[in-house]
Amino acid sequence: MAENWIRYFRLTVARDRTNTQALDFSSYHVTFEISQATVAQPCTARIRIYNVSDATLAQIKGLGQRVIVEGGYQSHHGKIFEGNLVWKMTGRESQTETFVELTATSQWKAHKYAVVNVSLPAGTGTKEQLDEVVKAFKEKGATSAKLPEMTGSQLPRGQAIFAMARDVMDEVSETTGMQWGYTDTGIVAVPNDGRLKDRAIVINSQTGMELRPTVTIGGIQVKCRLNPDLEIGRTVQLDNATIQRGEYQTGFGNTQSFGNYTATNQMISSNGIYKVLSRVHTGDNYGSDWTTTIKCEGVNASVTPGMLSTESYTYISNG
Repeated sequence: MAENWIRYFRLTVARDRTNTQALDFSSYHVTFEISQATVAQPCTARIRIYNVSDATLAQIKGLGQRVIVEGGYQSHHGKIFEGNLVWKMTGRESQTETFVELTATSQWKAHKYAVVNVSLPAGTGTKEQLDEVVKAFKEKGATSAKLPEMTGSQLPRGQAIFAMARDVMDEVSETTGMQWGYTDTGIVAVPNDGRLKDRAIVINSQTGMELRPTVTIGGIQVKCRLNPDLEIGRTVQLDNATIQRGEYQTGFGNTQSFGNYTATNQMISSNGIYKVLSRVHTGDNYGSDWTTTIKCEGVNASVTPGMLSTESYTYISNG
């Protein structure tokens, strides 16, 4: 990321649910946290805008309005969130400073309302089953699908499916060995054994890495300057020599044993290639915070996390 020192930021919020006109908050003081993970939950954005007038605030009328956040640097920026407003809250941080906090999520309609209703004949393969899931998601606005090549068993007999698309996706993911989540435009699935085919993003001190990567129970955690290219399912390349291990635990029990994988090389990829399982963009356009934090898994590591830390992302429940 060349010349990554002049920030770029833009925030627009639609005036109403028709999404034909938008308010531009790019010049306001704004903080945000935008989370995404392969946990079968929509990407969530929490955005705090300071000192908004009552007249402007009144134009953010309710749920469903489109919210778009762009960020990065002048030489490299892009959209880091696009979704719909699900909550609005106002408050005061001091006697002189007020704020409105917006919570928005991507693909909430697809997550809550997409239904697979189909009868599949005997001999239907895994790819065809997944095609039906993708079709149901697309009908509710999740138009893109970044998926691994499907190879799997065929149905021995016909099957009628009438279920939420997210539940069918969970079942297919479990049987085929992959993790999945939502993007701003659709869904993405990451194979447990292997990775999606794409160009690995090099992360080092020259490209914006801050501090050193650290092995955690939830995966290899990397913090860098805000990078819109870092999304779940992408692959990154790290210098293994820069990765810090955790402390070795001398206690007994499953927790200590699993924790000791952070102190050994078992979670390190031999070729330095890792796949992103969670990502958080954190920013303050008037302050110092302007970072992307990812947790990733070694593509050919002997031990994989098997879990994501609940501290690495936020999401909105199924309710």
